[in-house]
Amino acid sequence: MAYARRTDTTHAPIRDAYRAVGARVLDCSGLGGGWPDMLVISPARVLFVDAKTKRGRTVRITPAQKRVWAVIRSAGIDVETACDVREALALIGIRVR
Repeated sequence: MAYARRTDTTHAPIRDAYRAVGARVLDCSGLGGGWPDMLVISPARVLFVDAKTKRGRTVRITPAQKRVWAVIRSAGIDVETACDVREALALIGIRVR
């Protein structure tokens, strides 16, 4: 089993923001192998979120992530990326100014 090399610098702020608004978060970042960083359960939505650091205008998705995310999505569960707290909270219907 492959393990995550590192977590993006956005990981902790995003995780903590979800918890601050009452969402349940299961940190999956130690799984590696293409798994998203966290499972988020909120009243509005259940989804996997992968915290990313934007490099220019793009977000890098690895081949392993593409494979694992396709399997998760085929089970009817959304997988999204978020580059900051604002994007992350918007995924569960919370707008931040």
